[in-house]
Amino acid sequence: MELNKALRDLFVREPFYGTLMLNLNKEIVGPDHDVKTAAVGPKGLGLTLYINEEFWCRLSDEKQNAILKHEVYGLLM
Repeated sequence: MELNKALRDLFVREPFYGTLMLNLNKEIVGPDHDVKTAAVGPKGLGLTLYINEEFWCRLSDEKQNAILKHEVYGLLM
């Protein structure tokens, strides 16, 4: 599923996590990037969700939603 659609789905299904995700910048990266799966990290003065496109496209919709929630959990810890 396209990242924006997965983000909308998360927002509708689980507004708490979706709302937190709204505050992150998002960047889809290629296979040459340091992030090989998904990660949240600093960029400038904010935080960015990095999604490796090659990794993301191999996941089911359910697993994509789980990845997004996992990245939010990391921010809450």
